[in-house]
Parts: sequence; C-alpha cells; structure tokens
Amino acid sequence: MCFHEIHWSNLFVINILHIPDGQCQPWRHINCFTASQDVEESFSIIEEPMKSLKSILAVVITSLCLVSTTSRADLIDLGVYPQPGGSNGNSSEAAELAFLNSTVIPGKLAEYSFLPTATIGTENIETPDGPTSIILWEELDGWTYLKLKWGNYWQYYYILGTTDPTQFGPVQNPAGQGSLGLSHYTLFGHTAKTPDGGSTLLLLGATLFGVGLVRRRLVTK
Repeated sequence: MCFHEIHWSNLFVINILHIPDGQCQPWRHINCFTASQDVEESFSIIEEPMKSLKSILAVVITSLCLVSTTSRADLIDLGVYPQPGGSNGNSSEAAELAFLNSTVIPGKLAEYSFLPTATIGTENIETPDGPTSIILWEELDGWTYLKLKWGNYWQYYYILGTTDPTQFGPVQNPAGQGSLGLSHYTLFGHTAKTPDGGSTLLLLGATLFGVGLVRRRLVTK
C-alpha cells in the first residue's frame, strides 16, 4: 500500500491509495512509500494541483449560488395599484390573484427575476376598523405574497422568508386626503420556479469535469 502525504500551507492532507506494493510511482514532489518501508514524515508543497483545486471550489460555489434561485428571505414592495374597476371593481381573492400573476409579477421580473407564479392562498382577512397601518408577523409564515387593500388601491409584497414583525402602511391617499384605511389583506403561495435545466447541467458538468482532471493529476497510475 502507498501513502501519499501532502503539506500545503498549514493544511495537511493524508491520502491512502490502494496501490499494490512495488507499483508506487512518485509524482512531482510527492514522496511515496511502500508498506514494507519505514514511513517517515515527509511534507511537500504542491502548487499547481492546489491552484486547480481552489479554482474548482470557486466553480462549485458559483454553481450552488446560481442553482439556488427561489428560496430567498426578502421583503419586497411590489407596488400600489388602483383597484381594477374602481370602487365597483371585483376584489375577490381570485381577482387579486389573477391581477398579481398577470400584471404585478410580469412587471417586476426584469428587476426580480426569481419571482415565482403565485397560487391561491387565504381568504380575504378583514380588518373592520380600517387601520392606516398594520403589523404582521406569524401570519406571514409559509406564504410568498401579501396583498393589502387600502381603500380602492391594492398593494402587493413579496414576503417569502420574512420572520420579523413588519409594519405595513400607511399608504397616502393619492387625492391628498390623508392616509388610506386597510379593509383587508390576503396571503398567497407560489409554484416552484423551474430552474434553467441547461445552465444547471452545464455548470455541474464543468465542475465534475474539473474534479476529474485534478484527480488524474494527483494520482498517476
């Protein structure tokens, strides 16, 4: 059996390779011993392989960052919109969801490309006193979008991962008559956003290819 012992900076890597005695071939600065020999401490600095390994690690980290696109802990104000149809418009959960998917999200994708398609969530949660602001916390857990109805205006937020008490409002009346009152809020879920399969496979393939090259250079058969 051969023992390859490598010293790089302050990092010690011991790699035991199952190679028959007598077939052990030194590579560059690696000292190689057979099981019948006395193994003594020998440390060698290998610059080129370690540079390659650091490059591969950089590729791996970049790949993981690019693949992970939907699970973000953000609070994003997606804007305030006049209620379609004005005071006589339909403010049902289905109408609010349809507006979110057809108008709000498409209008923000250039800035927030990770926004997923919304799905049906809670019923409209009424706020009878018509407050000009509201603090929500546990109510947001597990949901992706929040819609608040201020008078005849709809405000949307992306809330996935929000864990702290958060104040929403006040929203100024565009007519200049103070702040609008909140009549209800609604929470929506989301469908999984399918990552770009081609890009993901390309990144992972490049990573595995690089690891294979480094392995061949570290171990000569």
